[in-house]
Amino acid sequence: LARVYEKIANQKRDWIHKTTLQLANTFDAVILEDLNIKGMRQFNNGVSKSVTLDFSWDQFKIILNYKLEWRGKHYQEIDHFFPSSKLCSVCEYKHENLTLSEREWTCPECGTHHHRDKNASANIKKEGMRLLEERGITVIS
Repeated sequence: LARVYEKIANQKRDWIHKTTLQLANTFDAVILEDLNIKGMRQFNNGVSKSVTLDFSWDQFKIILNYKLEWRGKHYQEIDHFFPSSKLCSVCEYKHENLTLSEREWTCPECGTHHHRDKNASANIKKEGMRLLEERGITVIS
């Protein structure tokens, strides 16, 4: 049984190193959300359990940051309290009452229809670029 666990751990490490290497070689800057892994454990569905119990997010971020810095590239993390899903990525209207079960929504200000995850991704990118510029780093997307 110990050999099985060791093999799984080695596969995870291998995946982390290969993925972070690909990201560091491909991009000049990587922007990630600081996921609340402990909070995700509270959900009872199988997907969130497998993600939180079988994946070392902190290890991934540390190795990615190291590989980016070594290449003179940049890593930016967005606080998990940043309302990435609730902000309209077009006009920045904040949908205060958006629930987790709502996968799509339409902005009442500009009329843009959003898919929750795509909208969050666009907002994380914009916020990350803003934070990088605060650090004096210009990123062209």
